[in-house]
Order: sequence, then C-alpha cells, then structure tokens
Amino acid sequence: MQKKFPSKVLFVDDDSSVVTPVANALDKMGVEIFVASDLQTAMYRFNKQFFKIIFIDMNFGELDALSLIQKWRNHEVKEKRTAAFIIMNSAPLKPEQKALMSELKDIEVVQKPLALGPMITQLKKSHGLQIRKDLKEKLKHGIRQDFEKSGDLDQAIQRVKECQKALGDDYFTMLIELYNLKGSYEEGLELLKKMPDKLMDPLQKFNLMGEFSLKIGKFEESKQFYEKADKIAPGNIDRITNMVDVYLALKEPESAIEKQKDIIECNPENPDIKFELFKKLEDASFADEAADFCRESTMPKEVIKYFNNKGVMMVKTEAIKNAIAEYERALNYYPNNKDNYLIHFNIALAYLKLRDPQQVSVAIDHLKSSMEINPQFEKAKSVFERVQRASAA
Repeated sequence: MQKKFPSKVLFVDDDSSVVTPVANALDKMGVEIFVASDLQTAMYRFNKQFFKIIFIDMNFGELDALSLIQKWRNHEVKEKRTAAFIIMNSAPLKPEQKALMSELKDIEVVQKPLALGPMITQLKKSHGLQIRKDLKEKLKHGIRQDFEKSGDLDQAIQRVKECQKALGDDYFTMLIELYNLKGSYEEGLELLKKMPDKLMDPLQKFNLMGEFSLKIGKFEESKQFYEKADKIAPGNIDRITNMVDVYLALKEPESAIEKQKDIIECNPENPDIKFELFKKLEDASFADEAADFCRESTMPKEVIKYFNNKGVMMVKTEAIKNAIAEYERALNYYPNNKDNYLIHFNIALAYLKLRDPQQVSVAIDHLKSSMEINPQFEKAKSVFERVQRASAA
C-alpha cells in the first residue's frame, strides 16, 4: 500500500527554526526532519541522502530556490533528480518567478510562516506527484534505451504515442526529444513551429526551438527564441548556458559575458567555474575579453592558485604540454602579477620534464624570469644552477 507521506523531508532555509510550528506533527506522522541553514549543508545532505520531498525558502540566502532546484534536477545520480520541491515563501511571487516555476514544472508553494494544515496538504500532494514523476522517468528512460538500440524513429514515436496517457504533460516533450536523439534537428524544429502553444509550455517551446536552431547553425534565430524566453523568465540555467554559445557564435562577446556572470552567480559553491568560462571565451577567439573579464572578477592570488594546482595535476598525469598551456593562461590574465614567479617556475619544471634538449633553453628563460620577479626564490636558483651544470657537462 502506498504511503501518504515520505519517510523524511529536507528543509532548506536560512532560519533553522522554520520547522518549529510543524515539527511535532511531522514527528507523530513518522516523518523524519532534516534542516539545512546554509548552502554547504544543503548540498551535503542532498548528496549523501535520498530525499523525495524538499522544502526550500524562495529567497534562500546563498542561492535562490529556483536555481537550487535546477541544480538538483541535474544531479549526477539520476535517482535524485525526481525529488519533489515545495517552495516556502512569505511574499507574493513575482511574475518572472511564476513564469520560471511554470517552465520548470512540478513545483508547489506553501506560505511562511508554516501552518500545519496547508503544509500537510502540500506534502501529501507533492508525495503523490513525486511517485508519479518517478514512474514517468522510468518509462522515458526505457523509451530512450529502446530507441538507442533500434535507431528506428518511427517505431519510437509509435511507442511514445502508445504511452501518451502515462506520460501526461511530458508526452510532447518526449516526442521532441526523440528528434533530438536522432539528430533530426530541422525536422524537430519544423514540428515545434507548427505545434500550438496549448500543447506545450511556451517557454519550453522557445527553449527547444532555440536549442535546435543552435545545433543546425541558425544562430540569429536561436538568439531570438532564447531572448524571448529569457525576458519572460530569467534564471533558467540551461538556457543561460546555451545563450553563451549563441552569442559567441554570433561574435557578441559582451552579451556572452553578461550571461557568464549569471552562471557564476548560480554557482556560489563552485568558484572555479569562472575559469572554464574564461576558457570558453578564449576558444572562441576572444582572449582579450577573457583576460579583461578575469581581471574584473578574479583576484591575482586566486588565478595563481587555480592554474598552479591545475598545472601540477596535469604534469603528474603526463599531460605536460596541456599543463604548460594552462600556466601560460595565467600569465596572459595577469602578466605583471608579483606572484608570477611561481608560474614561471612551474613552466620551467614542465619543460624540463619533457626531457627534450631543444626545450631546455625555454626552461632556463622561465627560471630567469622567476628569479627576476623574486630574487629570493631559492627553488628557482637551485634548479637554475642544476640545469646550468648539466648543460655545461
């Protein structure tokens, strides 16, 4: 027999006392309560345990509820992605919040301070929704697996049609996903354009049309679709990420950087993500813009620490040339940084590790640069003298 309530719930709120009005009742119902009053604890609890129901304060201090929900719905453990979310809110929702919630789907709201009756109603409703969502995800996973084995699009479409009732409001998005999996982007795009809005959330439709247009190189069209959706409901992380690619393809680095700033804001627990974003700009031939963005958003010591650590790990795995390229990125970002002696020293060690006689002179030049910046750096002096002796022998 299906239980009416989950065995445990997680409350994410800056105020750990938020559960006080309902704690005793939940305990009597056999529902174990876990509370996270900061982002680190919230991430730890979600990663370590399986929660079917999660309450999150809309204005959670370190990361707003809708951003956190999107992160957890993309968790590396797919069984965790089907958790049901209930937003706790003490003020009327803003239009853009309502729009994003509608786009993300399956998010309930309960008012703060928590009252027992409404909270239990939403808890029971969300528990049922979570169970149905779990079943739908298993069904969709099976359809994907069968399609990947057969490669028969018509057969897969027929299977989806047979499961229309079970898929519910995921029916049309599952159909479109098949065209995506097949790589039939133009055909999928035409189907989306003809599809009435009542059959799919308009923002989801814009997203899919933007994605398919991006994949077939219609960048201007993709931009229009994404910008329409983003204006109505800013904060969709997947859309923001794709918009960066669109703007870079259209040679609009300033617009790309604005979206990259949004990505950084959505990832307070991962400060190193900005270095991946700088690299994306460089790969799109916007090295100067990447350097400017780095200097605007990142302190020199942070740059040195990141690239030193990354380069050392690469050298340990024998990816020496890649390590050198990473070290040189740090020099490009802050060419006059007083701590660059460490970068020059590690570049020298990397060149020496190549064991290529033709690269020894390059290593020596970097050792000299290291000693010029910091004449007291004994490690550079020691290696320089050793290399000089070896060269003279």
